[in-house]
Amino acid sequence: MKLIPTTNQQVAIWLLLLAGVSFALCFISITAPTPKLGIAEKNEPENTWKMPTMNTADEQIAFDKLNKLQPWGKETDEKATSSNKTGTVVNSNSLRLLGIMTTGKTRYALMADASQKVSRYRVNDKLPDESLIIDIEENTVTLKQVDTEEILKLYAPKMP
Repeated sequence: MKLIPTTNQQVAIWLLLLAGVSFALCFISITAPTPKLGIAEKNEPENTWKMPTMNTADEQIAFDKLNKLQPWGKETDEKATSSNKTGTVVNSNSLRLLGIMTTGKTRYALMADASQKVSRYRVNDKLPDESLIIDIEENTVTLKQVDTEEILKLYAPKMP
């Protein structure tokens, strides 16, 4: 059989083969299993995630180990001054940054309030104290209040 159809019968056979292959590819792509990433979020009530807690002594030990090991490298003076230009580094009394997670391209900040209730926030979400989350990085969350920006660090030392 030649590759280029020359008779009406060959054209009909080629069209049937092309339609069959197209149908098979469409059928495979439609019936192929896909991950259902959004279902867990729909079934789960908003902001009800539970985080494990540790006592103050264990938190301080973990913080000291992280400072000693420097898993993300040492912060250079240039980075420190650039973060101070955008805002003050604070550890808010009302909210504490517990973790940062990524789902797809969306980053979430997990924060606990004074009663240890954990809430999940995205960029442009408002916090209970009316501050706005403007950026979530790998280990920092930038908040904007009326005219100031605050940077919450994930592994920041506790303020006395």
